[in-house]
Amino acid sequence: MNNILPLYDIHPISIKLIRKGHPWIIKDKFTEKFQPRDRFIVAKDKRRPFSLLLHDPKHSQIKARLWSTTGDFNKQIKSFKKDLSYRIDTAIKKRNDLNLLESRENIFLIFAEADMLPGIKVNLLGKEILIQFYSFFWENYEDLVSNSVLKSINKHFDLELYKENIWIQYRADSGKKKLAPKCLDPNLSFKTINLTEFDVKYELHLGKNYDPGIYTDMSAIRNDLNDYFKNSKSVLNLFAYTGAFSLFALAQGAEEVCSIDISEPYMQE
Repeated sequence: MNNILPLYDIHPISIKLIRKGHPWIIKDKFTEKFQPRDRFIVAKDKRRPFSLLLHDPKHSQIKARLWSTTGDFNKQIKSFKKDLSYRIDTAIKKRNDLNLLESRENIFLIFAEADMLPGIKVNLLGKEILIQFYSFFWENYEDLVSNSVLKSINKHFDLELYKENIWIQYRADSGKKKLAPKCLDPNLSFKTINLTEFDVKYELHLGKNYDPGIYTDMSAIRNDLNDYFKNSKSVLNLFAYTGAFSLFALAQGAEEVCSIDISEPYMQE
């Protein structure tokens, strides 16, 4: 392998964790040697390359995320854009094959490392696409990601969505100011949408708050609780957020629901 990038030592514990499937490398004395301009890091173990990492010098804690542990890493760097589009298309096709939209209008099309797309989540909310980046690495590939996502959605889900349906949000560092998602259409800063999840209707606000108003990753859990909620005397919903579990419980016949959250903005939604 003729190296086009230097090989970096990483912490021995990081090597063990990556080999066991852990997808991140956090800040330590080894990552301090990564050069700020390096987009990709080829990590070595006993002088031999063993993993290709996506470098994020701007993140305060997670300095690199795993892209590959096998193959010719130099070739993978050269074909990165093509491979990225392929992984996006594979993940979105998988969701179409599951027929999730038959029972709800909000689904995760991409769930970061679980889909081999580190630091990227894509949520379909009705006819709006929310792309969330948890790594600043993707700042250099934002257009490619959004174009590939849009193309794959329209192909596999037979939808007619456009760039003005795409919202971008960076959630890369929770310690920094929390920013609401922005639409790719510069003339559109806010949108109210309606969607249905398991026959319950929700009103969401894109561009207004850090979160859109519903946690899609909790959808399957809400559905699993269906039998518990049916004809319940009372339901206590702690850390209620905007009350999706509360509304679902009421829809299943719960007589009384109490929602509790310490966030005033959430309780006003």
